[in-house]
This record gives sequence, C-alpha cells and structure tokens, in this order.
Amino acid sequence: MAEALRSKTDLAELLKDASLFKQVAYIGGEWVTGGATLAVRNPANGDVIGHIPDLGADATHRAIAAAEAALPQWRAWPAAKRSSLLEAW
Repeated sequence: MAEALRSKTDLAELLKDASLFKQVAYIGGEWVTGGATLAVRNPANGDVIGHIPDLGADATHRAIAAAEAALPQWRAWPAAKRSSLLEAW
C-alpha cells in the first residue's frame, strides 16, 4: 500500500469502494460543498490527490461545534462499538 501511495495519484483506485473517497466536508451529519477548493497533496511526491472545499471560518466553527456536541455520546460508547462503526464505514 505504501508503494502504491507513492506512485498513484488517484486514491479512489486504491479503495475497495471508491465511493468512500469524498471531496466534501462532513459537518453536523451533512455533506457540505463550497465554491472554492483546496488541493490535497500526496506528501511523498507532491501530486494532487484530491480537492476539499475551502469553507472558511463560519463552516469551521460549525464543524467544531458539531464535533464537540457529538463527543459525549461517542466517548460513552464502548470501544468495540466505536470500532465496529468505523469498520462498517
């Protein structure tokens, strides 16, 4: 996998399920897009591997607030449940 990341620029090709490769932001249970985007680069070779929305300060504050609101429930779940949720995704 590490060698593939050094040589490939299309990460979706490396995933078993290409729909997992998202180029949007997830804020408060919703996928969010914006007008402007920022390039995401492979640190091994500098190639652009995707783009993410450049949402600005308001969206950043909403994302932080949503994460803070979700943390108590997430923390209360046993590690096995959290693990199974992440693996299912």
